[in-house]
Amino acid sequence: MAINLFDEYCNKIKKLSSFEKNDIMTEEFELISSNNMRIYYAPHNEIVNRDAKVFIVGITPGWTQTSIAYKTAYEGLVNKLDDESIKKKCKRNSRFAGSMRKNLIEMLDCLKLNEKLKLISCSELFEDKDYLLHTTSMIPYPVFVNGKNYTGSNPKILDNVILREYLKKYFYKEVELLADALIIPLGKSVEEVL
Repeated sequence: MAINLFDEYCNKIKKLSSFEKNDIMTEEFELISSNNMRIYYAPHNEIVNRDAKVFIVGITPGWTQTSIAYKTAYEGLVNKLDDESIKKKCKRNSRFAGSMRKNLIEMLDCLKLNEKLKLISCSELFEDKDYLLHTTSMIPYPVFVNGKNYTGSNPKILDNVILREYLKKYFYKEVELLADALIIPLGKSVEEVL
């Protein structure tokens, strides 16, 4: 079950000169538009680490992760890296990037997951021990409601036909592939779906 829209969007990404919202949140990168909800393409959830021991699940990529993924993809394309390497770099650089990653690492260390995995800190999961980690979002592409990051509530994922279809098409299949991994849901909306 690998998502693979990268081929369809790589030439468009190569043409970008800036990675601001008005460059990416455009019709060119829009996957779905429904009422006040927009879903856009982003290149960082197209890799599944089937060997992962830890599986961290968020709701949907936010703007910070999306911007980093586009910038990483652009650099990889300009430097003529192969598609798989680009997708891996996008995943590695953007997953829970920013303050969210720092807070997540602190929480996991506080729960002593690092000790169970024989790591000094769970920060290693985002560095040289990332082969132990798979991260994803229930909706693999960034969702914006009224131009803001979707939080999982208005509308609720299971109450919305479009979001429910994304769950079936992508997320449920990832869960099946990683049946033996420890799943860590981030937030009430993720818990409800699980």
